[in-house]
Amino acid sequence: MIFGEKEAFDLRNDQALVGLADRLDLKGLPRRIEAYDISHMQGSDNVASMVVFTDGVPNKDEYRRFKMQLKGNDDFGHMREVMRRRFSKTNLTKWPKPDLLLIDGGKGQLGAALGVLDELGITIPAIGLAKREEEIIQRKVDLQKDVAIDSRGHYEDEAWVTSNVYFHVILLPPSSHVLQLLQRVRDEAHRFAITYHSLLRGKRATKSILDDAPGIGPATHKKLIKALGSGRGVQQATLDELIAIIGSSKASQLRGYLDANMLK
Repeated sequence: MIFGEKEAFDLRNDQALVGLADRLDLKGLPRRIEAYDISHMQGSDNVASMVVFTDGVPNKDEYRRFKMQLKGNDDFGHMREVMRRRFSKTNLTKWPKPDLLLIDGGKGQLGAALGVLDELGITIPAIGLAKREEEIIQRKVDLQKDVAIDSRGHYEDEAWVTSNVYFHVILLPPSSHVLQLLQRVRDEAHRFAITYHSLLRGKRATKSILDDAPGIGPATHKKLIKALGSGRGVQQATLDELIAIIGSSKASQLRGYLDANMLK
């Protein structure tokens, strides 16, 4: 039987999902995978992305983006923030619970995400995918059997107690369908984060100093830009030039505002 391109992709995708569940020792197939990435430029315009793959295929209707409230360059802090917002009581009721979380990053980013899940009492399998070596990072827990004896000398039910928690690294060859699936999901989260970050940067870059100027509405704004070419052109205009365009009252008010808010 000869498979078409779509059939071949579907087969590889199914194999990847089964292989991923086996590699990570999941209870079932990771039907809903959520991936997270942080994007910023030297600590400004911080954003996070959440992309969703359903049965190994992008589900763009489920994508979400977050404008970070925490300022500065703090990837771990931003990962903790997005986890708290994603798994708030409100969003837990609005959005389906994922079968697997994929964090773009290594032990630090994954540890930050898992710390919030532990804090909230939420158990969801989670892994990191570190770019440099394409290492799959998974938290492992060593369990030690502890058999208790009651006061009558009878054995009680066996209990499992945590003896050690550590991060386990999985390295797969580039040809692995499992690794290729995770790379597609990770790269899509990165693309979505970069797109949102670029949008915010673009808005900030094109914001005119006139946007916050008192007494300058859309019509006056348009008239000034048409006459002087740009926000910087307006700022550099003399009072007489401004008066000629918008009248003495508005010009005097605008000149005072511009002088107090000089562009650097």
